[in-house]
Amino acid sequence: MKILIISQDAGSPDYGMVYRNYNLAREFVEMGHSVTVFAASFAQSRFKQPSGKNENIDGIDYYWFPTIKHKKGNNTLRVLNMFFFNIGVFFAKKNNWDVIVASSPNPLCIFPAFFLSKLKKSYLIFDIRDLWPLTLFSLMSVSKKNPLIYLMQVAEDFACRSSDLILSVPSRAKEYLKTRGMDEHKFIHIPNGIQFDDLDCIEKLPSAHIDVIDYVDQKSCLKIGYCGSLGKATNIDILLEALSYNECHNVHLFILGDGPEKDNLLLKSSELGLFSKVTFLSPVNRYQVRDFLSKMDAAYIGLKDSDVFKWGISPTKINDYFLAGCPVIYSVNDGGSPFDHEGCIVRCSPDSIVEIINALCFLRDISHEERRLMGQNGLNWLFDNMDVSLHAKKIIEEVQKLREKKLS
Repeated sequence: MKILIISQDAGSPDYGMVYRNYNLAREFVEMGHSVTVFAASFAQSRFKQPSGKNENIDGIDYYWFPTIKHKKGNNTLRVLNMFFFNIGVFFAKKNNWDVIVASSPNPLCIFPAFFLSKLKKSYLIFDIRDLWPLTLFSLMSVSKKNPLIYLMQVAEDFACRSSDLILSVPSRAKEYLKTRGMDEHKFIHIPNGIQFDDLDCIEKLPSAHIDVIDYVDQKSCLKIGYCGSLGKATNIDILLEALSYNECHNVHLFILGDGPEKDNLLLKSSELGLFSKVTFLSPVNRYQVRDFLSKMDAAYIGLKDSDVFKWGISPTKINDYFLAGCPVIYSVNDGGSPFDHEGCIVRCSPDSIVEIINALCFLRDISHEERRLMGQNGLNWLFDNMDVSLHAKKIIEEVQKLREKKLS
């Protein structure tokens, strides 16, 4: 089959996040399908931007639609890019696609995707990575009366009614999407999986990163790693506050990443006097992240408390952490995760400094062997549940069912 994936911020191992589209596309290619990813030439989530318009990455044809480069926090250009990109999707009409995947979080891509699916008589799949606009007004306090939010809600409702299949990263989103007009039989939970055929692909960190980590290593501290975007939702600020307490001695946090909140976090770290406890490192590629995590004793993931997370989450960084064998401080109120009882995380409330302090001290005070066992538990869970090849096969099987139903 010929598959078109429309994803404004799609990435790759060389360019950085977002990896979900690349991971699924590569599996589709391995299964013998032809895949094109239609993405924007600029995305803030990437640490490196493509230089050309067309590129083949691991058998996947990428088309980079020209969009405007802009600095962090320039929401005007960000919104303009959103509209430019979705207008640009109409340029993807030259091929006869069998399947068209419209990948969120920006749900506006469903409109050109629907048009193309009717023009080419393709199956239409809506891939939900984040529940927009619900996340925006639940987590970021954007008004429901905002015209863009209203338009996004119209788009999400249209996607729920018009798509042949709906893939959802949030595992419990079915009930919410039913209220937006989705037929429950369209729903498929597809978490952010991982490819296990490239586990040996590890690249060394830049020497400057290694030197800093080695220097801290000499102090016999518990090394906590965080890698990923630095936004308001990731709740790094409360972790910094926890580290400022005397109880958290012999603990050092390494923050590997970039994002709109980085400058604020640097300032807060300085104000709290955390020079000897926190190190900020510049972003690196996917395979260097593995080298970074291999040098950590544990890892941290946090999300600000919000009702939107009750529908479930599947952050890609948890896969990276478990793959590296890191026990994880899990500061997320998500109503329960599938790995809660696997002995691989220390769960704490995202609003409780005391619980985060206790989690840090617990991991510092247990033995290396106990931390290693927790990490092994996470790795075992990952192998049993997050194989992206199985996720890709499930999607193709569902499309085949649609084909058979149409022919019968």
